[in-house]
Order: sequence, then C-alpha cells, then structure tokens
Amino acid sequence: DAHDRVLDVNTVAEKWLGMTRDQIIGKDPIEIFGKWPDLYNRFLTTEKTREEVKIYGDPPSTLEVVITPLYNNEKINGRVVLAYDITKRKQLELDLKAKIIEIDSLRVQLQDQAIRDSLTGVFNRRFLAEALEREIAKANREDMPISIVMMDVDHFKSFNDTYGHKCSHAVLRDLAGFLTKNSRHGDIVCRYGGEEFV
Repeated sequence: DAHDRVLDVNTVAEKWLGMTRDQIIGKDPIEIFGKWPDLYNRFLTTEKTREEVKIYGDPPSTLEVVITPLYNNEKINGRVVLAYDITKRKQLELDLKAKIIEIDSLRVQLQDQAIRDSLTGVFNRRFLAEALEREIAKANREDMPISIVMMDVDHFKSFNDTYGHKCSHAVLRDLAGFLTKNSRHGDIVCRYGGEEFV
C-alpha cells in the first residue's frame, strides 16, 4: 500500500517465501525480502518497471519482476508486484546460445572442409571452379588479364611406389606449403587432384 505494507499475497509467494499468508500480510517488505536487497529495492519504485533480478540463494534463481504503481489523484496509493521465476528459461537461453555458438563453429569448419583439400590445406578443385568463375568475371569487368598456372610433380607415381604414401603425402604437403608461401596475397593455390596443383 502507500505505507509500504504488504496487503495480499498468492499461494506461489507463500510457497516461495516459506511463510504463510498471515505471516506476510501487514508486514513491511524489508521484513520479508530484506535478505534480497536487489529484489526489495525494486518494490520501492514509483514507476512501472519490468526487470530481471538475480536471487543469490541456494540454488540461485532469476526472477522477472513487474511493478505497477497504483495512483489516486497523482498520489501513489500502492503497488502491484508480480514476480515470475524464469530460472529455467534463462538456463535454456544460455544452453541455446552455447549450442548456436557450437553450430556456428561446426558450420565454419564444414565450409572450410568443403573448400579445402584435407591433405595439403590448400583450396580444392570445387573451390577452384567457383573462384575461377568469379576471377574471370572480375577480369572482364576491369579489363585486366588473368593468369592460370597448372603444374604437376614429375614421376610422382614412381616416387609413390618406391617410398610409399606417407612420403608422397609429405611431398604434397611441402609443395602446397611452398606454393602458398611464395604466392601473392590475392593468388589462389588449389590442389587440382593427385599431384596436380593450380
């Protein structure tokens, strides 16, 4: 009411507070909510508010508190206080945010895997097809030439048969690293297939 006394409570409040209606009615809110100052301070507002308030208990909880002041001829006559326990919803929101971050991370990994050669780490043939189309269109627009260099490792099959896949993979990785390190920022290095690079 206007004198900051509790006039009424519902059964949910009784259960949450662990007090009966008779123990709550007529009391100053500080006697009931004093151990939660963040919550109690909201009760004293003279403006309509909707806020989330953390209650540090065991276990901690989050309330959505809606306060509606009641006026009579511009003089405050009391307040209606609604508090909703949104702890589970907040936890679900946090879980959902974590899942979205995880999904975004996986999406980036999948995109990267879709355009990168898994052995050498350079772009793959699929990316080359998309990039080539884009680069040719750009060269036409800007009336500039475009250069494409295709290379392969001579006698690679013989090397592979003699030294095995492990050594062959090391050669391909080293060659990809060499090409990446020695190409310009705007250049695109791709493994076209087998021992062929573009």
